[in-house]
Amino acid sequence: MSTAVDEEFCAKEENKMDDRCSCYNVIERDCENERDIPGCKESLEYVDSVMETIPNTENNMQRTIAYGQLMQRLYCTNQACAGDDKYKPPTLQDLKQYVPCGFNLNMCVQNTEIDSALGTNVESECKINENWMGVDPWELDFAADEAGDIARLKEEHKDNIQLKKLEIEESAKQREVEEQKNNIIMYASIGVFIIIVLFLMR
Repeated sequence: MSTAVDEEFCAKEENKMDDRCSCYNVIERDCENERDIPGCKESLEYVDSVMETIPNTENNMQRTIAYGQLMQRLYCTNQACAGDDKYKPPTLQDLKQYVPCGFNLNMCVQNTEIDSALGTNVESECKINENWMGVDPWELDFAADEAGDIARLKEEHKDNIQLKKLEIEESAKQREVEEQKNNIIMYASIGVFIIIVLFLMR
């Protein structure tokens, strides 16, 4: 007969490695300092994969905000709280209400450099509206015969992260090409201006 899994069981230090306490771990324990325990390990791997897609900026404010939002939702990731065999702390209901799994993580990172643009209007617009989690994991049926669907969803998530990386890289390349074009036009204009001045001075 297996031991009953409740708060008293999961709160004991010797039981924190029990997979049935993964939901308790991500809600009640300090995952940043205990990264290898069930629940924390898988959830932090997900957080790290998302953070890799957010570029560094001068003050990294957006990364800080994103990290805070993700860390509040460790209970959402990798089935940490999915399954009838998991002990679910009472605070899980509050988390579902106040920090729901489905939310939009809006990131906008731009680097605009203008050497000289007198009389030029510059309008920058950036829209990235990424719903990173979707539905709450307990709304899904995690029956054994649906393991293939779960694996497929995980694979699709990895593909989305890879696509986001490629989009960022492509955007950087396009900016570089545009800057090169602008430099060529500027130098050509300067060259024509110098030729005209020399011609007039003759």
